[in-house]
Amino acid sequence: MSVAVILLALLSSAFYGVAAVLQHYASEQAPPELSLNPKLLIELFKYPSWLFGNLFDITGFVFQFLALRFGALSLVEPILVSSMVFAIPAASVFRKKMPSLKDFSAAILTCIGLSIFLTVAHPHQSNKVPHLYGWLILTVIIATVVGILVALSLNKENRTKALILSGASGFALGYLAASIELVGHEIRHGYLHTLTTVGPYSLAVSGILVLLLIQSAYQLGEIRFTLPILTVVQPIVAMTIGIVMFHDRINIRGLSHMAPVVEVLGLIVMVIGVVYLSRQEDLNI
Repeated sequence: MSVAVILLALLSSAFYGVAAVLQHYASEQAPPELSLNPKLLIELFKYPSWLFGNLFDITGFVFQFLALRFGALSLVEPILVSSMVFAIPAASVFRKKMPSLKDFSAAILTCIGLSIFLTVAHPHQSNKVPHLYGWLILTVIIATVVGILVALSLNKENRTKALILSGASGFALGYLAASIELVGHEIRHGYLHTLTTVGPYSLAVSGILVLLLIQSAYQLGEIRFTLPILTVVQPIVAMTIGIVMFHDRINIRGLSHMAPVVEVLGLIVMVIGVVYLSRQEDLNI
């Protein structure tokens, strides 16, 4: 397990956490009727906080790309859950209020759960690239799931719609992370070769879709309800893709064959910490 990959993933998580707070602050001021409308992105360009949020987002993306360039999806993506930990102090800056002891306790709980999972699972990258047909099947599956969730969100009241769109964002983000991993693999054969593969185009299309879905979710619901859902769904989807499509390896035989149980417990502790963090008022900026 590379220390450099973990540090890159943590840096990505930090920038993503701050970006989420800045983007939500702007998105909730946009007209609700622009939800899921590409015009929403044009409207958001009027808000300096959204532009700064995008700068943080791009920086987080660069660190995520570098982490996935050298590390497995199943290693990098769970670490991005810690973006919630960084979102708390960022939101507190907006509120000019110090995070509470409960906030720090929940953050520590999240980190403990994450540490347990990574230590026991010990994810490894296989360096195998998915076959084109397999990738196309994956694309159809993710597009179908996202499409169904978006359809279900229509005509719902704002908070319910925001929660459903957050789930759709999580699936799209998982696919986006897998696209980054795919480009990272292909780029080793040269930039011109990469342009002849499906990776860059999957990355571009899913990136635009993710941006629209996330901003629509932020626009309609409080960040403390929307961010945890996409934060938890994303790594689950990305890890599944990493194991199935990229053949990432996770330890399942250690600790007297109790490794899977301990790994699941670590993930549960991590999710509990994220959910508790999300319910703190400091995220209501």
